[in-house]
Amino acid sequence: MGKSSLLNALLMEEKAIVTPLPGTTRDLIEDVLHVKGIKLRITDTAGLRHPKDIVEREGIERVRKRIPEADVILWVVDHADDYTDEDEEIYRTIRTKKIVVAINKSDLARKLPRDRLAEKNLPLMDVSALTGAGLDELKLALYGVAMERNGRARHYSSPT
Repeated sequence: MGKSSLLNALLMEEKAIVTPLPGTTRDLIEDVLHVKGIKLRITDTAGLRHPKDIVEREGIERVRKRIPEADVILWVVDHADDYTDEDEEIYRTIRTKKIVVAINKSDLARKLPRDRLAEKNLPLMDVSALTGAGLDELKLALYGVAMERNGRARHYSSPT
């Protein structure tokens, strides 16, 4: 999905380790994203999936504990993958929160059925962590949803 790549691209620094292997992020990685003079605390997390080992399981448990604290969830899905039952399970976990969907890897051929996300009536942002396409628009969307949520911006998490 490229959550950590997206975090690094948004922050314009190599904050998180990036590998092609799923499940690389285990700990919570936090930093501040500055948008329109406001600080948004951003957290990269383990993906909500079926853990492969005890360390990944602990990372996922930490995510589940943090979701209630988030003002906005940045749900990262992969433009080049199908929408899966696991994606739907993630949506059910976060659906009570304000959500912005980052459809990452927009530089690749699309496989993702966009209509499955569109029916959820969420802001959909096509982005590419690799090329930087859509990142400014994503920042503005996060800012807008965070401000709408509280009249001020606090933080959002990325659990997928």
